[in-house]
Amino acid sequence: MTNANMKNIVAVDFDNSAIKVVVGDMIKNEISIKKLCQTSLPENVIIDGKIMNQAIVEDSLKELLKTNAIKNGHCFATFESSNIISREVIVPSNQNANFQEMAKYEMAQFLPVEMSNYIVQSKKIKEVEVDQKPFIEALSTAIPKAIVDQYFQVIQNSGLKPAVLDTYSNSIAKLFEVQGRINEETIADKVVAVVEFAYDSMLVVIFQNGQFKLSRLIVRGIKELDANISRFMGVTIEDASKLKMSIKNIMDYSAEKMDDEARMANVTRSTLEAWFEEIEKVFRYYASRNKGHEQIDNIFISGSIADINGADEFIGAYFRTKAKKMESINGILWPDKEQPKDFAEYLHAIGAMYRR
Repeated sequence: MTNANMKNIVAVDFDNSAIKVVVGDMIKNEISIKKLCQTSLPENVIIDGKIMNQAIVEDSLKELLKTNAIKNGHCFATFESSNIISREVIVPSNQNANFQEMAKYEMAQFLPVEMSNYIVQSKKIKEVEVDQKPFIEALSTAIPKAIVDQYFQVIQNSGLKPAVLDTYSNSIAKLFEVQGRINEETIADKVVAVVEFAYDSMLVVIFQNGQFKLSRLIVRGIKELDANISRFMGVTIEDASKLKMSIKNIMDYSAEKMDDEARMANVTRSTLEAWFEEIEKVFRYYASRNKGHEQIDNIFISGSIADINGADEFIGAYFRTKAKKMESINGILWPDKEQPKDFAEYLHAIGAMYRR
């Protein structure tokens, strides 16, 4: 299924803490959005992409669809999980062979798992030569069948027609490969990292010259930061979540200051720096595989961390590059012709609408 004129697509993002729905039409490479809506989920209903309480997820999705008068429609769903396995593989360039089967076979050579328990999809990255013979470099993604079945049942029982189950990294990759711009800046001639700070994870996606190169999910997130602030400041988790947003500028505090605001800022800085060490490992891995393109030229950030005053400057200083909050994307016709302030929360669902 490739990009074409499709109407009444219902894209559903199954986040660990919320369900987000986008309804829209695909017109070539542009998306016309009719509705955006979301509902929060109780703690531990979805853990690391795995549905732990199917009844609650189904009821929440049904109610969200009913409240917003969303009926029928083909459902393009997306989610993320550390149980998803992604590997780069190289297969012979053979027009007479099945590319998907060859890539699946190559992936099986690296993984100590029973591949019959996974659904594997591969995408071509580029053509390469090995010993003067043509090969294809591909990214293969394996999703546990049990998880796929869960989402299929939820979607079907909610009155939608299951069409596509995507991953966050692939949704983001398709979105920015097609649009080619973030914050009105072209990404076609540079190395760009998109870093999403979510509730219990971070997603790092790297593009080189406008093309997806790799992604990694780091199972640490805002939940950890709120818990650290709560513990050090002696406040509830709910208060900690709000307090971090009151930091005047995270760049302006030093470890010597001892007032409450400075203590909170320093807890935030130390937590972020621990996360940055994990992100840096992803950057180093990318650099080791892409000689001549090692430098990350821009980092675009999203999630509530991006709303902390000075966060982009703090991130840029740590990684010695330019870092900016994600503020706009192209090729989207928004309801009322105005981009909503929380647009970044719906990027996974929007990206799921694109087909390669």
